[in-house]
Amino acid sequence: MSTPNRSNRLAPALLLQICSLMGLATQLGCHPQKLERPEVSAPASQTLPAQDPSAILRQMEQVYRDADEYSDRGQVVLRYRERGDIHTDSAALAVSVRLPNEIRVDAYYSELVCDGKQLRARITDEKSNNIDGQILSRALDNELSLELVYQDATLREAMTSGMAGQPLQLNLLYADDPLKSVFAEDAKLKILETAEYEGAACYRVAASGAEGEFIFWIDGTTYMLRRLDYPAASLLPDLARSEMIQDLSLRVEFRDATFNPDFDNSSFSFAVPIDAKLVQAFVLPPPPLPTGLFGKQLADFACYRLDGSTISQKSLLGQTVVLLWYNDHPACRSTIAQLSEVYGSVAQDDSVAVFAVSAEPSSVSSNQLEANLAAWNVNVPVLRDLDACGRDVLGVPYTPTMLVLDKEGYLQIFEVGANSDLAQELPTILDRLRKGDDLAGEILADHDQQTAAYHETLRAAMADTGTPTPEPSPASNRPASDTPNDVTSGEADR
Repeated sequence: MSTPNRSNRLAPALLLQICSLMGLATQLGCHPQKLERPEVSAPASQTLPAQDPSAILRQMEQVYRDADEYSDRGQVVLRYRERGDIHTDSAALAVSVRLPNEIRVDAYYSELVCDGKQLRARITDEKSNNIDGQILSRALDNELSLELVYQDATLREAMTSGMAGQPLQLNLLYADDPLKSVFAEDAKLKILETAEYEGAACYRVAASGAEGEFIFWIDGTTYMLRRLDYPAASLLPDLARSEMIQDLSLRVEFRDATFNPDFDNSSFSFAVPIDAKLVQAFVLPPPPLPTGLFGKQLADFACYRLDGSTISQKSLLGQTVVLLWYNDHPACRSTIAQLSEVYGSVAQDDSVAVFAVSAEPSSVSSNQLEANLAAWNVNVPVLRDLDACGRDVLGVPYTPTMLVLDKEGYLQIFEVGANSDLAQELPTILDRLRKGDDLAGEILADHDQQTAAYHETLRAAMADTGTPTPEPSPASNRPASDTPNDVTSGEADR
């Protein structure tokens, strides 16, 4: 069975390598929210006529094909039990349509609206300041279609990159073969016990394939799709395998779905902010630098050896220093293993100091840390960051994060997240620093080039809409060095 597009570049991501349950909602394109209604699983109070599952699905397709109007308050809902507590995360997946050319879609972190004449859209993304305040704005020259809705690649990815994929309502309303994105040709269909949702008795049609079982809840009176259950275990394997997680479910609830909506004059209106950058196509800005400390000489800070003695950054001047913050989690294990491999090749080199820096609290003993690394079969010197200087002084956001300082204490590398090529890349970094190369300067220069190219492309995209744009500074989106005590008193770039 195939499933809707689940590309995860913009979604939060929406990444399946889960470092902690705290970040789960962001990765799924969802946000924590208390449900307005409890879990629905009650049997229907009325009996529905027996039908073939294929016939029920065909009837569902037909009622959407015949509809002139449609509206719902759709939501993707992720639900699980952790240590006895029920957690629920959700994201918008709502559609309103008045054919032929009026539409509103709220999908994950994107919003698209067409009033019949102008199609506009925005993407909410905190890290990029909502795509640098851009608003897609295009005149509707042809009748609205799925092709036009998904024409902009960045918008298409934002609208389809959540865990439930693209809004299935749009397929049902506009596509000739609306279930093609869900069904494989060899999908097996069967009827499950009738159940009730939002007071309506629903046929439940199960479609089983390689990825698991999808369950369509179809209103037995209107043949409208009320709910779609996804095979959560196959779509979220890491979460499903966790011993802490039970009762995992993923579904889309098409709340208040109706073919007779009460639209008003604001239903398909779109408020454009005064300072918006109107563009014909979204232009992705370069990713922000992970720190404002590149090329700066860091102030002294200290960590602790496992025997309790301190080691300061100042005491390491004269050596190239590698510091990798980690904690006891599988996501850090492969990174520490690669660091151990590099350490083995430079252990006899007095010009290089390599440390794994544990972010575990003082309640975890040094013996426990040693035992854990032994279980991981790695060998690398360990420091403890018991004063949280990584977080408070250096701005380390999470683990794993690697910093590389040159012999004079200038920050040359700041890498956040796991790097599967660390064992190959770090030796090259060390070799170049031995030669005196300014890696931080190269990173800053490359970022400035990307920023300049972005603004040039943005000006062209805005010119197509007749919107003027000011000339930006090439380094305008560098992060500020706003962590406390971050550099020495001169704060001079190298």
